[in-house]
Parts: sequence; C-alpha cells; structure tokens
Amino acid sequence: MTKKINPNLTKSEALILSWKNRKDYKGYDRSKGSSFNSWRSIVNTKKGKLIGYPEEGKDYNVFMAEVQGTWAKGKICRRYDITKPYSKENCFWTEKGTENLWNLNKLIYNGEEKTLLEWCKIYNLNYNGVKIRYYRKEKYKTPEEILFGKKIVVKSRSRLKREKSIVRRVQAYRLRDKHKGLKNDLDINWVREFVKQPCIYCGDTEDIGLDRIDNTKGHTKDNVVPCCYICNTTRNTNFTHEEMKILGRTIEEIKKCRLKEQNSKTNTE
Repeated sequence: MTKKINPNLTKSEALILSWKNRKDYKGYDRSKGSSFNSWRSIVNTKKGKLIGYPEEGKDYNVFMAEVQGTWAKGKICRRYDITKPYSKENCFWTEKGTENLWNLNKLIYNGEEKTLLEWCKIYNLNYNGVKIRYYRKEKYKTPEEILFGKKIVVKSRSRLKREKSIVRRVQAYRLRDKHKGLKNDLDINWVREFVKQPCIYCGDTEDIGLDRIDNTKGHTKDNVVPCCYICNTTRNTNFTHEEMKILGRTIEEIKKCRLKEQNSKTNTE
C-alpha cells in the first residue's frame, strides 16, 4: 500500500507523486510529445520489456535516431511484425487510434496477394481472429485456414450411432473370444471399413456385422465375412458357411418381395 506523503492528497495524486520519486522515473518531456511516451512505454513497462528492444534503445536520443522515420506529433510507435521485438527495421509510426489498421503482412489466396486487412474487408472477417491465425502458422497452414479457420466436421446422428455400434460390436467380439480362449486380431478401424461391404449371403447393405466362417475359431481377419443381422441370426450354429450361401439366395428373394409389397402399399396410399 502506498504511504501518503501529504495527507491532503487524494490516493491517485499520492500514487503519481510516489511514482515520480522513484529512481527509474524518466519523467515526461512535453517538447518531445508522443515519441517520448512511446519510448517510455517500451523501455519502462513490463509489456515492453517482455517484447524486447535493442540495448542501445534505453537511451531516448539513440532510440529516436534509430526509429524516427515518419514520426510526427501525435503519432505512436508500433511494430510491423508483432512476433518480433522492437528494432529499426520492425518499427513504424502511426496515428493513435489507427494502430490496428496498418497491418502490412500480405497473404496470397486464390492467386491474389493482399494485406490481411484487405482480405478482411472483402470477406467481412474479424481482423483480430485472422491476425491470430496468421501468426499461428504451425496450426493454420493454408491461406484458406488462416482466413476462415479450420472446417469443423460435424458427424450426423446416424453416423454417430453407427460408430458407437461398431465400437460395441468389436468390444463384444473381443470379450466373447477372450472367455472362450480364442484368437482375436480385429481393430476398430479395420472393422469400420470392412462392414461397408454388402452381406456375403444376401447382398443387403443394412445393419452389417461380422460372421465367422469357422465357428470353432475366433474373430480374426481371415475368419470373418460381412453379414447382415438376419443372415447372422439365421445361420447361428444351425448351418455351415457354405450352406448359408445357399439359404442367403432365398433370403435375398424374400427381402425383394417384401420391398415390392412395401412400395406398392406406399404408392396406393
């Protein structure tokens, strides 16, 4: 807590006076205007020290000799590349209040080269968001990702349901084989692609799972075939793999007849 030098001063006045009494206080030279303020904010503030600046920049006269350039009264010092420290090559002067409109970083998109600000105006984008993505090139690698961000792939409910079903099936196969002491070399990614095939018995493409060719062996990649729910439950342990191929043709015909009947009822209604 700041101790008041004069009890008649307000808290803010006491703070200002306390700051002026510090050894590292550089003061404010009104004759030098905003350039002195800019230099002081770079050299004295925690943010400025964190950004970094040349060692010789600690002297105001040396600093101004280095970065004076287009300075005029009222202008403030800013950096071209905000990922790099203050330096002669990385500093410029701009009117206060327009410091966010200067960005000279350019981006090539669809064969055209424009500044970030120009792209933002064309596509009505948030400038700060684009600027952040521009400097995070390890994550946003293409011009399209820098301007518009990464595309979010939203899975449909049916796809999510199918994914969960596959995971549950693979886990069930593993658990069943483990209890019976049978081999199992299935993985989710392999099964996900495998069940995209039609049923080997009836040709159906709905509700596809795995059926073992030899039921005395476990669920291995060389011992399973794609199979729909109806064919799988029909076969069970009642028929061999070869016998089920014969029955599968009959099941296929029954399914076609049912589909025709369903379509005809829909048309009449």
